[in-house]
Amino acid sequence: MTSSAFRWENAEVFTSLANLLSLRKGACVGPAERRDDINSAHVCAGDDLKRRFLDKFAKVMSRNKGRECVACVALRESRNANLEETDGVKITLLVARNEAFGNVDFNFCDKVERLLAALGASARINAENPTVEKALWEAMLGYNEPRIEQYISNFEESVRAFADNGYLDSIPSFSLEQALNLSVETFRDSNEIGLYSKATHDAYMQIAQAQLRELRGILSLGDRVMQRDLLAEKAYSVRHMDSVRIFINASRSNVGSKLLSDIDFLGRLRSCYYTLVEAAETFPGFANLSIMLVDKPASHNFPPTLPSLDDLFKRLELPLNPATVQKFVGDTTIATVRQDFLKLQHKAFSQTLATHAEIQLVFYIAQRMHPEILTKEFHPYIGCSKLCCFLCFTFLRFFGQYGPFFKVRGCHGRVYPLWSLPDASGLHVDMCMELYLALRKTLYHMSREMTRTVATSPHHKVEPSAGITDDYSDPPSNIRDCHPQLTIQSEFHPPRASWATVFLK
Repeated sequence: MTSSAFRWENAEVFTSLANLLSLRKGACVGPAERRDDINSAHVCAGDDLKRRFLDKFAKVMSRNKGRECVACVALRESRNANLEETDGVKITLLVARNEAFGNVDFNFCDKVERLLAALGASARINAENPTVEKALWEAMLGYNEPRIEQYISNFEESVRAFADNGYLDSIPSFSLEQALNLSVETFRDSNEIGLYSKATHDAYMQIAQAQLRELRGILSLGDRVMQRDLLAEKAYSVRHMDSVRIFINASRSNVGSKLLSDIDFLGRLRSCYYTLVEAAETFPGFANLSIMLVDKPASHNFPPTLPSLDDLFKRLELPLNPATVQKFVGDTTIATVRQDFLKLQHKAFSQTLATHAEIQLVFYIAQRMHPEILTKEFHPYIGCSKLCCFLCFTFLRFFGQYGPFFKVRGCHGRVYPLWSLPDASGLHVDMCMELYLALRKTLYHMSREMTRTVATSPHHKVEPSAGITDDYSDPPSNIRDCHPQLTIQSEFHPPRASWATVFLK
């Protein structure tokens, strides 16, 4: 069958609408679960470990802080004709990142590929391999040095402030209300002490105090490599202790909240390590693992002829007046919106528009896979180092005629300007159609969102660039990690309004 090509239609209108959406007050609402999702054969059937593994591996590949380092991972399980029947499947990890990959990334993935494969091979013969596990942890620690160093700096600052305010040296009094608010009325951090209660409160607070002092004491060690290792391991164990949470939160201060956040971040890499080891020892395909880093597609450049604010409101069939601006953009003026919109439009044609990691993965796979291979061999979940932006989340929800091919862990509702879709050639005609349908439905949903009254849209706290996206509940596989996700209020319906027809022409 003749191959097809995908070209980003209505790119100028799409980008202009995205720029306007980014000026709205509060988070945007992604599309809801569609009715046919439940019956789709390509639904993730509660495979929690694979989901956790993909999210954690994405976090490992996001080795530095910042939006440009957001990473995403897809997993393919396929049978290889060159493998013996007893070898089962071959696992391939496809990794994309907002920032282009360099030599340090390729070298790290080559090393991790060999180490995880070795763990997978050892698991097949029920053998432990502590040497390989140690090498894996050291490789992860070295690769993530930039991020760990930032976490150590933040922790050093917050624990010093916590101590300077006298919180570290005082045992807080028992408060049942506080324990209930933290959902830790009963726990057991120590077998010797027993269950937490008013009678055991002081003993547990002393344990928490000692743990924090020990964690802080690691900062005085002279060897920086040893510091990173010990701090990451210790923070991981400390952040799982309910007594520590009660001790820190008893301060009822921003200082305490920041300290808990910094401890969570500091222990994140160790959390990822345990999940990687668990996956390698659980799934047979890891014995034949390969990791592929996806090249960034070419960026888009626009001519300086993007639609004006007046033209955009006409396309939406809305009058441009103070009432509509306040209703659909937020508590602002026409002059302010016009000024801010013009700045974004200028950036759109004066700067290149990059493709986010999630979309890079989708197009990389679409160019190389038949739809049947995609549904049979790819795990229907994309792991992300952070929650998806509104546009990526929306496009992914609509990529798949009978339900999304890929799901993700959530959406933070923010709309980023300078977002783009890449052009692609060599597509199977069915895959090309899937991409065009996803584009049309995304553009339609953007138009619906823009005509939703701001006051009725849920105002979620948008995750900042360095916000917490980690969980508190691993590596135990029987405890699911929880991530914030927007409450979805709307369902997809075919375009009916006249303004939708204008946008989709």
